[in-house]
Amino acid sequence: MPVITNFVWEPDPIVYANSMMNVATALENRAVPLAAASEAVQMDIRERFETETDPQGNKWQPWADSYAHYASIFPNKGILHQTGALEEAATSSEAIQFTHNSVFYRTGNLPSHGLEHETGNLDREPPLPQRSFLGLSDEARGVIIGNFYEWFDGAINLFVTSRGMVGRRHAITGLVPGMRGRPFVPRSSVGKAPLPRR
Repeated sequence: MPVITNFVWEPDPIVYANSMMNVATALENRAVPLAAASEAVQMDIRERFETETDPQGNKWQPWADSYAHYASIFPNKGILHQTGALEEAATSSEAIQFTHNSVFYRTGNLPSHGLEHETGNLDREPPLPQRSFLGLSDEARGVIIGNFYEWFDGAINLFVTSRGMVGRRHAITGLVPGMRGRPFVPRSSVGKAPLPRR
């Protein structure tokens, strides 16, 4: 008499395979975390102008004594705030662009004196000290990395418990047809952003 043996695979390999395909498809679309990264860059540059500090937190050098009279024509606006043109161009959403896999900054949108302040010009008379406003603070880097971790974690919808049972988690809504679950929400929109708008 033949012995019939039934094999039950736990977890089901088909469930694993489908989940891995869903994850791969979801991770191909990096628009969500890159958009959040663009916003973090914009907020960080705005913070540079509001606090008059460089990305490392160092205060910008004050106006030179020889420039103080001209600077007094624009009272209470502070360093690099005189007409507002540089700050507006530096923090505009048009200056910060993202592609399918990266974020980049368009320095060509800055007024002619913008990069001179960013790098400094000690050869001119009077010398122009560096007052950097581009680059990322450690705080902004943390926000961007956190958003990517959250996005990546949200794409993975399968896990195995300590007892070997398979569980399904949420998946990124809208990135894969037919997938359901909680949509990715950048940390900045749930009150966790450490870079306040003023």
